[in-house]
Amino acid sequence: MLVCMLVKYILLYIVFVINGVIVMTAFRMLVNSLAFMFIRIGGLDNICGMVEGVSSKPKEIFSNKYVKNLFVFILPAIPMINAPAAVLLQKCTVFEMICYLGVGVMFFVLAVITLRLGMKKYNSASS
Repeated sequence: MLVCMLVKYILLYIVFVINGVIVMTAFRMLVNSLAFMFIRIGGLDNICGMVEGVSSKPKEIFSNKYVKNLFVFILPAIPMINAPAAVLLQKCTVFEMICYLGVGVMFFVLAVITLRLGMKKYNSASS
């Protein structure tokens, strides 16, 4: 019984680590694909660094639920790093797990859509 629970939490941990990688990659792709549509976006790359910096903090420091939701759904800091640790430590509810996985899917879809739109609007610098 104990081994079964341990295997379950390890598998959930692996799923949420993969989800965190997907969220981080999709967020970077979403931000960087804006370069196809706009000329000067050099400062937007700093947003990715800021999100990665915030993601190293535990989600419990965000006491305001609006701020916590901001870092889950708008700037996906919490699903990147905090979700796998929370799952492994059993500090995550099923609803939170579903939200974190939903954020992964949402950011992946948004990144693909933005990349496709950006590629359509892309003009070569040499032409």
